[in-house]
Amino acid sequence: MDTPQRTQQGVPRGPAIEPGRTKLPSWCVVAGADHAINPDAERAAAKQIGETATEISSGSHAITLSHADEMA
Repeated sequence: MDTPQRTQQGVPRGPAIEPGRTKLPSWCVVAGADHAINPDAERAAAKQIGETATEISSGSHAITLSHADEMA
C-alpha cells in the first residue's frame, strides 16, 4: 500500500460510466454487537444502497476474526 498504484496497459482511462454496484449484487454483514458502528446504521446503509444484509447478532467490530467460519 505504500507504493503508488500504476495504471495497467489496456485499462481504459477516464471516469467510469456507471458504478458496478448498480448492476452487480452486493452483500454485507451486520455485526449485531458492534460498539464502534451502530448496527442500526449499518442496516440503514445496506438498505439505502440495495445490499443484501446478513446479521450475526453476537458479532463484534472485528467480526472477520471473531466469526471467521461464518464469514467464509
